[in-house]
Amino acid sequence: MTNLLNKTLLATAMLAALATGACASDNNTSNAVASKTVSGDNAVHVSVKDIKSDTGYIMAALFTSADTFLGPDPLQGMRIEVKDGVAEFDFKGLTSGEYAITLFHDVDADGKMAKNAFGIPTEPYGFSNDAPIRFGPPKWEAAHFTVSAKTTTQTISLK
Repeated sequence: MTNLLNKTLLATAMLAALATGACASDNNTSNAVASKTVSGDNAVHVSVKDIKSDTGYIMAALFTSADTFLGPDPLQGMRIEVKDGVAEFDFKGLTSGEYAITLFHDVDADGKMAKNAFGIPTEPYGFSNDAPIRFGPPKWEAAHFTVSAKTTTQTISLK
């Protein structure tokens, strides 16, 4: 029962963290879903691996602290099309500092993470640093990384 509860908490946390995807626009000029004012010269290039289907979108959120991580208020949110099993994108305009990413493959393109009757995610998801999932969502300490160069790269494998 504890494992089921933890998976339910993970689903809830991912849904909250990626809630910005529900308001995604169909504007093809930008993948940005939500963005706060940012003024840096740095970027994080994200490459998503283990994509099993070209349907739907990758929904991603960028966080700046342990206090906001997995919450409903990311610094930036993105909706990215999957083409030929590949999804790559950039979070731009970042200052040097600590960040973490959550994402999921919205296979059915409904803007939210699908889950079963027990609240367990049925769509693939992942975190920066490929942070492990143990007894619930990863902690900030496992998922955060430092941006201090013009471009920092994160490769995230879907689970």
